[in-house]
Amino acid sequence: MNDSDIITQANMGNKGAYREFLRKYANLSLAVAFARSGDSETARLACADAFVEAAKELAELPETAPIAPWIASITRATVARRMAGKRRASLTVDAGKDKVEKALEEAGGPGSLGAEAKNELGIAALGALSDEAREALCLLHIYSNSYPDIAAAMATEASLADEEIAKARHQLGIVLEPLLKQGP
Repeated sequence: MNDSDIITQANMGNKGAYREFLRKYANLSLAVAFARSGDSETARLACADAFVEAAKELAELPETAPIAPWIASITRATVARRMAGKRRASLTVDAGKDKVEKALEEAGGPGSLGAEAKNELGIAALGALSDEAREALCLLHIYSNSYPDIAAAMATEASLADEEIAKARHQLGIVLEPLLKQGP
């Protein structure tokens, strides 16, 4: 079912349209929520909030409306509401690199890092990226979205989404350089 069919069927009260909407856009919403919150539990809750809110408005969308940027926008807003009063840990690229170097030093090298420590370093590295770069990278690598889907979710052109991903990869390379150059 394409976006137009989902909206048309939702306008007719077809519950299957809502199931298809959820199936088609859940991963996109979760990727946006995780990229913006940096926390899987907050991301899941914000994603659920976004779909509850979106379900109320889906039948009101014009039939030609693109759904991806709409649900991504709702998701960003629900994350912002859930994060109100909380501060998302963020680092500069240099501070992220320093954190990786310190963790490696304390652990005695990359071979001594456990899975939990590697996960924490990965999340810290993502925290060094801009919201847009982090979102594009999460959409691509964690939730396997295509470049056109990423561009649609971010309401931009595919070439600009590609630039954000390239910038994010470069920044991650800088942050994780100490870990990468020491090998597994």
